[in-house]
Amino acid sequence: METPESRPPAPDPAEPLPWFGSGRGGSQRFRALRRPKDSLVAGTLMLALGIGGLVSGLGGGHSGRRSTVSDALGSWGDVIALLIVVLVSGLGAFLFGVGAVRYPWYRRYRRIHGRPPF
Repeated sequence: METPESRPPAPDPAEPLPWFGSGRGGSQRFRALRRPKDSLVAGTLMLALGIGGLVSGLGGGHSGRRSTVSDALGSWGDVIALLIVVLVSGLGAFLFGVGAVRYPWYRRYRRIHGRPPF
């Protein structure tokens, strides 16, 4: 009969997206976002910021009088604002996706080892 002590240790679960985390072999660029919950929160906030910017821009948030920035940039001001909203929302969606992909791995690692991977 096999006892738990005679069994080989469980292998470490493979980290999804190791280039994003700062764990084993990962880069140190995203230290503040290495935990999946941090990435999920940052992604949600950036998505909310992008959607809020889009809604305020489409909802006629301008006063009846045009601003000097709109006068100076003309229609290009709207294009630049839309580009900024798309970039912020896209980055938020990316961070949310990374957090959602890495969260099951993080939970499994903590359950197996009893400590976080970083």
